[in-house]
Amino acid sequence: MLYAKIKRCLKKNKFTKELYKNLSVFKRQVITRKKRKLMQENGFEIISLIHKSFNEFRIMYFLDFGTLLGIIREKGFISHDLDIDIGVITDDRINNNFIRQILQSKGFKLKYEYIYKNEVVEDSFVYKNIKVDISYYKNDDQYSRCWLFYIDPNRGIDNKTNRDEMNVVELTYSKISETKIIKINGIEMQVPMKPEKLLEEKYGLEWTKPNKNWIYWKAPSATPCNELGYRKVYE
Repeated sequence: MLYAKIKRCLKKNKFTKELYKNLSVFKRQVITRKKRKLMQENGFEIISLIHKSFNEFRIMYFLDFGTLLGIIREKGFISHDLDIDIGVITDDRINNNFIRQILQSKGFKLKYEYIYKNEVVEDSFVYKNIKVDISYYKNDDQYSRCWLFYIDPNRGIDNKTNRDEMNVVELTYSKISETKIIKINGIEMQVPMKPEKLLEEKYGLEWTKPNKNWIYWKAPSATPCNELGYRKVYE
């Protein structure tokens, strides 16, 4: 409580708020550099562990979002991407509880769960200080869908409780029904059968060109949901 009070005072005081702002920027830069180094050191090891663990139980998974983009476009990790994105196709056998059992048995720690309409649509784990996001996809006859959370900058947030109530977008893609194994840096990993097509649907026709201004909840495939979702934090 005392630490939080001191932060608020430094942030609001006209003599110290600029210093506080500069220190906050510097702190974020240091953390970002550390996370980037961790991705380079451990990223492929984590992908390999996930690949072997999921294949053991015949889980249909694939590299997703920024991780897929980096692997296909750059044969590695995007420099500003600090986590690993995985998509899992769910069915009667494969659900979030099954995925949790597998990953937690390998040492992954559950950090967040994202709930929309009383269903867990995404989990975030941490392993070797790297965050791994698992998006749970639902397939129908034509499409694959997943859901991502964000905080609308136009929505007022006044406390921590409200920060865990988040806006949601539904992302709709052509049905992902097959995957294939590729090898990068000697590491096997799974991607959609047609990764370039999925990347085009996710990022648009210009997906081959880096875009530093990309906002995921404004993607071509994103539809804003009327209901808010809820993020549960695990200590």
